[in-house]
Formats: sequence, C-alpha cells, structure tokens
Amino acid sequence: MNDVSNLSQSKKGEILIVDDTPAHQLLLGDILASEGYSVTIASDGLSALSQARSINPDLILLDICLPDMDGYTVCSTLKCHSRTRNISILFISACDQPINLARAFEVGGVDYITKPIERIELLARVRHQLQFRRIQAQLIDQNLRLQQEIRRRYHLETELKANQDRWYLALQGSNDGLWDWDITNGSMYFSDRWQEILGYEPGVLPPLRRSWQDRVHPDDLEWVLEFIRYHLECVTPNYYAEYRLRDQTGQYRWVLDRGQAQWDDRGYPIRMSGSLTDVTLRHQSEEQLQLLLVTGQAIVQAKDIEQTFNSVLTKLCQIAQWDIGEAWTLDPELDQLVYCWGSHNPNPNHPFSYLSFEQERRKFTFLQNQGLAGRVWAQNSSLWLEHLDSPPGLMSDQALFAKVGLKSAHGLPIYADGTILAVLTFFSLTQRPRDARVIDLTQAVASQLSSFMLRKQTEQALTRANTELQRLATLDGLTQLANRRKFDEYIHTEWRRALRDSQPISLLLCDVDHFKRYNDCYGHQAGDACLRWVAHALESQAHRVTDLAARYGGEEFAIILPNTDLAGALAVAKHVVHAVRELTIPHKGSSVSDYITVSIGVASTIPRSGTLPTRLIAQADRNLYQAKAKGRNCVCGEGEVRGMSDEPSEDRL
Repeated sequence: MNDVSNLSQSKKGEILIVDDTPAHQLLLGDILASEGYSVTIASDGLSALSQARSINPDLILLDICLPDMDGYTVCSTLKCHSRTRNISILFISACDQPINLARAFEVGGVDYITKPIERIELLARVRHQLQFRRIQAQLIDQNLRLQQEIRRRYHLETELKANQDRWYLALQGSNDGLWDWDITNGSMYFSDRWQEILGYEPGVLPPLRRSWQDRVHPDDLEWVLEFIRYHLECVTPNYYAEYRLRDQTGQYRWVLDRGQAQWDDRGYPIRMSGSLTDVTLRHQSEEQLQLLLVTGQAIVQAKDIEQTFNSVLTKLCQIAQWDIGEAWTLDPELDQLVYCWGSHNPNPNHPFSYLSFEQERRKFTFLQNQGLAGRVWAQNSSLWLEHLDSPPGLMSDQALFAKVGLKSAHGLPIYADGTILAVLTFFSLTQRPRDARVIDLTQAVASQLSSFMLRKQTEQALTRANTELQRLATLDGLTQLANRRKFDEYIHTEWRRALRDSQPISLLLCDVDHFKRYNDCYGHQAGDACLRWVAHALESQAHRVTDLAARYGGEEFAIILPNTDLAGALAVAKHVVHAVRELTIPHKGSSVSDYITVSIGVASTIPRSGTLPTRLIAQADRNLYQAKAKGRNCVCGEGEVRGMSDEPSEDRL
C-alpha cells in the first residue's frame, strides 16, 4: 500500500543519486530532471542512508565507490530496514572499476550501468525499473487484499460452524458456489453460483460427480482426490484444496474448495458438503509478479535473445493460457520479420503436432501489413483478434491457422526509440474475447524485452567495433598482412608454446631484390602495387591456420611457421620464391632476373629455457644477408645456400 501511494505522489518518480563526483552528480541530475524526475543528491554513504529514510525515493542510482563506504554496504544496509528495503537500487560503476555482479545482486541491486553514462541507456533503465516497481507494488497490494478477503471468509465460516442454519444463509449471501455430494448414491448437487463460476447456465451440468471430476485439471486430480480420501478416512478434520477447474470456454480457473463430511453410526461417510471460491485473480496476480521477476532474471542472465524469448514465451503461455507463443525479429538488411523462437502450452483437449506447425512457421517472413506479425508492425500497437477467420483474406498465414484449428490471436510490437525490434504473437485453440489483463501483462513484459534487446544490440555493436579496431591495429594498411606489432606478439606467443611442448619453430625473412631500383624505375605507386602482389604470394604459401605471414618493414616480409623443422621451412621458402617468380612482375633494374624476385633467410630451432625469439630472428636475418651476398633470388638456411630454379622441387634444399 505504501509503495503505491508513494509512487502516485510523483508523476515521474523520486530518484536519489549517490555519487561523490560533482561532475557525475550534475550530469545525472540534468538528464533525469530534464525528463521530469524529481532528483535528490547524496555525496557519501551516510548521507545516502539518511536521505533514503527521509524521502523514501522510488529509485536510487548508487555509485560503487564512495568516500566512507562502498555501494554494496549502502545497499545491504538499506535492505535491512523495513522503510527502505523495497527501494529499487541501480548500481553505477566506472569502466576501470568492474562491478561484482554476483555481489551486486546478492545485496539487493536490481540492475547496473557503467560510466561514462549514456543518456539513452540511463533513461531506458530508469523507466524500466520505475515501471516494474509500480506494477510490482500494484500486484502486491492486490494480492494482499485478496489474502485478507480469504482470511476474512475463513474466519467467518469458522465462527458460523456452530449454527448450521446461519452458516448456510451466510454462504448463500456470499459469492461462493455450494455443492453437496450424496456418497451413498453418487449424486451431486451444484448451486447456481457454482455453475456460474465455470460459465454455465443454471441446470446445465448433470447432478453427477463426474461433472466435477472431469473438469479438474489432469495435473491436479490425483492429489485432490487424495485430500478428499484423507478427510473421509478422518485423517484430516476437514477437506481443503486449491486446484484448477476447466470452465465452459476450455480455460482453467483456480478455485478454493472446502468441505465437511458426515458419517453414519458405523463410521462410514454418507454425505459431504462444501463451498467453492473463485481465486483465479489471486493466482493470476501471483503468476504475473512471478512472470515479471522471471523476465527480469532472464534479461540479466540470458546469453542471447533466443534464450530470453524461450524463457519468457514459455512462462507467458502458461500464465495467460495461450496455446502457442511466437517471437518475430526484424532483419534490418531485408526490412522484414523473421521467425526467432516459438513455444507452446500443451493442451490435452486439443492435441496437435506443434513440431510440424513450427516447421511451417519457420518458412514464413513478413513485410509490413503481411500476416498477423506484419499488421502489428504496421499499426505499431497491440492487436487482438477474437475470430481468426474474420475478416478473411487479410492475413497470408490464415490457411495454416485454419488447418491447425486456431481460433483467436494476440500480437504486440517491441519498439525502442521508434524502431521496431520484434513482434510477439500468441494463439489459442479456443475462442477468447479481448482480455485487458492479458494485454497489460504482455505489454509490461514487452517493455522489459525492449530494454534488453536494445542493450544487446548496443553490446553487439560495441563488440563488432572493438573487433574491427583490434583487426586494424594488427594489420598492415598497404599489404593487408599482419603488421610488425602483430608479428612481435605472435612470435613471442608461439615461442612460449614451442618451449612448453618442445616443438620446433621456424622463421622466414624475405627481401624483395633490388626494390629501390624498382621504385626508381617504375615509381612509388607501382612499387606499392608490387608489394601487394608479393604479399599475396607469401600469404598463399602460409597454408596452415597457425602460419603467419607479416610485413616486417619496407620491402621485407616474414613468415612464422610453428611446429615446423628446418626441412619443412626450406620447402616453404622454395615455394615462396617460385610463387613470386610466377607473378612475372617486370623488373628492368634487377641484376638477377627480368622479373621481381626475393631472397629468403631461413632459421629453425627448438626453444630452450631462458632463450628468446630474438635469437631466431637474428639467425634468419644473418641467413638473409648471406642469400643476398650469394647473388639473391635464393634461400639460405643454417649456413647452407642454394640457388633457386624456376620450378619448385620436392627434394630438400
């Protein structure tokens, strides 16, 4: 009750900002105040505790690092006091101070955000938490009132038990249904109100026990009959059970069933009478609160969007009693909705092959105004169709609906910042009139999913940007090979691996012969093109995933060959020389050939403890110098120099 009244006093909400940095206080305060929120500032933990008890805010933005105590301690202290324990707390942390998520949620935090603060993300999270708290407060208040009403009725019945006539009149005046079971002949009386609870006109149900038993939910029937048997055998003083009964529409309603038996002189039960109370609203309130909590938990824990849709759709189908739930996400490249995930609620009264239905649905895609999902997208609003076969011809998927026997449907969009993200669709095998409760529930869930999907898209975009930056940081702009920085990192990594596994590692250092003369003769643009072709030839010979071709500097290139001995490295070097020769790039200024050629120094070793890859590089460099001294267009490895023919040979050099 207090939560509801507090929230109603401020149209937008009261927010307490706890941060010891004036700049952050000003930034957060300006963003929230511009959106109409009432903002209060606290600079340390003690001030935050004092102001929280004083103003009882709807939401606290709590920095992890404070001068007198950390944010976890502040949050834990607030959750220990009845006045402040229900306040939603959103943690704030700097990028260089990672938040301990396990501890944050353990002490009672509901969400977190990292600095630097993004306006869109901040407002989305704040709106989500305030909306969630309003719904939670309303549901708790509604559930409290229902529980109070049930307790009131229970005490009333206990009080009136002493006088059967007064008890009967009280029940007649209440909203409960009465029943009477003649155990001797098996007949059963159902009052008009009892039948009305299940949507039947008075006198429709036969006065037989199976009129009740056949409508009990299959999952509940066994233990309900067990409770009745316990009472009839005098194990329990009375009969008391909450279970589900199928109404006239095929939907299940939660009922509270109570009864008292009568025994003959021999101790055999001869009669049992009682009352039935419809408690569907209370169970729906509990399930709605559970669904919102499950959705929030799924959003925090889910690794991807499909996993989240799986959890949420399954729970929505159970609580709102939909037979099928679907999620359609937007393909931005094709500007159409595609099937993402589906779930179903097993219905024993309408068995059908959900697997074949899902396989057919995966083949569908929708543009705006195509099918139910496309209509929801185009209208940008919730849509409820009580009769799927009317009006005809407006939905491309109507033929499949008719084949399966779907009668009613509900669809709603998931939007963020004016952009469609997804569409949720739900279907029923029975006729369902418009239900405002179900619509409100699904819209609350859609709001949570909107925040989650927007955050996931932001995270994915950031990951892609970081990956691209990392790629560019290790890439040579001219040749698109790995650059010198990547070469240095990789050779140290592979050196350590070879040292650990006692495996050989080899290095090729390549130099384009007389490249200065080439630039002088053909120009620098032609020189750049030449280097790109040579780089491509080198990369084509680094066949394995672990091989790395890199630009070492200027016209020098390198190939790192992990787990390769000298013989293998010499073979690769020979193929490189041949591949470059096969490019047939004219080189009039060369004293070696009429075409571009390369000289290669090869070195190979098995690393020993205490050594560094600089030894391998130095040896390859010395061998490269020897290759040049011996006339270029050749390979030198471990002091052995061999001239290169036009065609590669399978023999070792």
